[in-house]
Amino acid sequence: MTEIRMLPDWQREIVIPLMPRLAKLAAEIVVVARELCPEDTGALKDSIGALVENDGTIVLGADAKNAQGHQYGADVEYGHDIYNQYGGPYGHVKEQPFLRPAIYRSYGEI
Repeated sequence: MTEIRMLPDWQREIVIPLMPRLAKLAAEIVVVARELCPEDTGALKDSIGALVENDGTIVLGADAKNAQGHQYGADVEYGHDIYNQYGGPYGHVKEQPFLRPAIYRSYGEI
């Protein structure tokens, strides 16, 4: 029987040559996300960034914070509920996706 054995660093050997392309792709996704980002103060748009981890995973995010120190990128991306001072539901803010569409639009570049 033919046997194929993967060396312990097989994944690294594949990913390392791809790192420049992955870094370029991450930068392109950030550009698209900033174009799609809804803008009020510009803080959310300015906080969008990406990094490529050692295993080739692209991590994309936005870490802008409001006056209370709450990161609100996910609230904009997915929408969120609004509560009154007593904790009761008051309304809902509709989602305004900008990260996921940026990934989908850049997907063909992979």
